[in-house]
Amino acid sequence: MTAVKDRPFIENFQWNAVDYAANSSAQFEWGRELIESLDLASHESVLDVGCGDGKLTALIAQQVDSGSVTGVDSSPEMVALAQRTWGREKNMAFACMDAQNLAFAGNSSNFDVVFSNAVLHWVPDHRAVLAGIRRALKPNGRLLLQMPATGNCARFIEAVDRVREMPRWRRLFHDFTFPWCFSAMDDYTHWLSDAGFETQRIATINKDMCHEGPEPLAGWMRTTWLPYLQRLPNAERDPFVNAVVENYLCDVPLDAQGRTMWRWCAWKWPP
Repeated sequence: MTAVKDRPFIENFQWNAVDYAANSSAQFEWGRELIESLDLASHESVLDVGCGDGKLTALIAQQVDSGSVTGVDSSPEMVALAQRTWGREKNMAFACMDAQNLAFAGNSSNFDVVFSNAVLHWVPDHRAVLAGIRRALKPNGRLLLQMPATGNCARFIEAVDRVREMPRWRRLFHDFTFPWCFSAMDDYTHWLSDAGFETQRIATINKDMCHEGPEPLAGWMRTTWLPYLQRLPNAERDPFVNAVVENYLCDVPLDAQGRTMWRWCAWKWPP
């Protein structure tokens, strides 16, 4: 994928934060694994970019009990849920903020660590994100990112594309373009260098994402595929999701345990 600097900023979608929290166990598990690799010191200050419902932010807060963690997200619904759930914790704070416009430069509370998990594919201008992170970090600060890479969930996307071309929905996707930035490793290597980061290593991760049957798979799509679903009238959203799940399972059947599977192709920096 080439640089995305000429793409317009992605619009703010109307998230159902509670529904997302109930259908994001895979994202939480990926983030938990990442946090373990940070080897956080108890006194450190951490910025969680794209904090969502705040579950991972809270997990970080447990490890920096004499430090602090700030979660930022562009969704007011997500930030409101995070504040309701975790806002009373003494070392946690949340703010509604666009990752492309991180407002921490020159702040005396700049961060030892910046963390982001399965978020930045929503953001078109990664150069702006990295410049903001660079300003937010203390000298010798650490950055850990994980996001979908080129080729992520390719077979599921193929099923979505087949369904949106059906006569029932085709007109609703006139002039629709793929909404996410699944970056290539070469692009990100250059962007990191241009932002002033010393790259330790970029690692590609391939793993299967599992859901315990068709309904959880539909729940995951319902809560995260907003660029597609918000093109549809409310009454058409569930039928569209169900048609995608049915189409996908014809191509990739349930496994022996009745689970749905799709391939998560991502990379993280550093490993």
